[in-house]
Amino acid sequence: MLAKQLKDIKPDIHIIFVTSFVKYALPAIQMHATGYLMKPANPVEISRELTFIYGERAKATNEKNIRIQTFGGFAIFVDDKLLTFKRQKAKELLACLVDRQGADITTKMACALLWEDESYDRKLLNYFQSILLELRKTLRKAGVEELLIRGRNSLAIDVSKIDCDSYNFIKGDPIAVNAYQGNYLSDYSWAELMNGAFNEKN
Repeated sequence: MLAKQLKDIKPDIHIIFVTSFVKYALPAIQMHATGYLMKPANPVEISRELTFIYGERAKATNEKNIRIQTFGGFAIFVDDKLLTFKRQKAKELLACLVDRQGADITTKMACALLWEDESYDRKLLNYFQSILLELRKTLRKAGVEELLIRGRNSLAIDVSKIDCDSYNFIKGDPIAVNAYQGNYLSDYSWAELMNGAFNEKN
C-alpha cells in the first residue's frame, strides 16, 4: 500500500484517507493515519482535519505568524496583530533590515541610513544602541525577538520567519504585484533606489 510506503520513508508524514470503503479503516488506524473520511467528504470535515494538522504543528513549534507590509506604509503584524513602536526610529531600523532582505548591515551603515545628515560619533552610536534596545523590547514583547540576527557589529533579520509583500513581489506573486502602486517604504528616503527597481519590474 502506498500510504504504508510513505510512512516507512517519512514516519511523521500526515496522511488522510478519503474512501468509500469502511474495510480500510482498520489498516489506516494501524498505520497511524492522521485522518479517515468517508466519501463524499464535505468541506467542513476536510477543514476540521486540516485544522487539526496545522493547529498541532503550530502548537508544537510555538511559532508566530509574522507578516510584514512594505507597500502603502510600513507595518508588521504578529498573529494578525499590528505591532506598535514607542519610537519611530526603532520602526525605521526594522524597515531598513527588511529592505536588506536578510543581508546584514553594520552599525555604521545603519546610522548613515537612519541619520543621513549626522556625523558618526559616540553620541550617535549611543543613540543607535538605545534605538536597537527599543526594537528588541518591542519584538520580545510580541514573542518574536528571534527575528533579529545579531552579529558582533552587524544586524540582519531571519527572512525565513516572515511573510513580506515585497519579497512576494520579487517571487512574482500576482497578489503582491497588484498591491504595488509605486509605494515601497515611501516614508523613508533611503528606500527610493529599491522603489525605482520595483517600478522597473512592474
